[in-house]
Amino acid sequence: MEENIALELKDVSVAYGAEPTVHNVSMKFKKNQVSALIGASGSGKSTLLRSINRMNDGIANVTGQILFHAVDIHPPPPPVPHARQHLANTNQQPTPYTK
Repeated sequence: MEENIALELKDVSVAYGAEPTVHNVSMKFKKNQVSALIGASGSGKSTLLRSINRMNDGIANVTGQILFHAVDIHPPPPPVPHARQHLANTNQQPTPYTK
């Protein structure tokens, strides 16, 4: 069944400085399906999505693994544009990418 997984998070945590905001998230997203993260305001949904799209680079400390088709995309390489060519999220407030 692992061949049906497009994106997998393994023990992903995100911290801004010493302040952890997302703790040990593990989840799988199947290929060719729409997925949604739902939760209360301030629960870390946007922080997690920004970490997947590498929008938190240089801002937050991200640990764990973010696997896209079984390849860890969080530590460079691959370059940021490569990750963004294949992964996208839709926020309530639009965020333009520069590259």
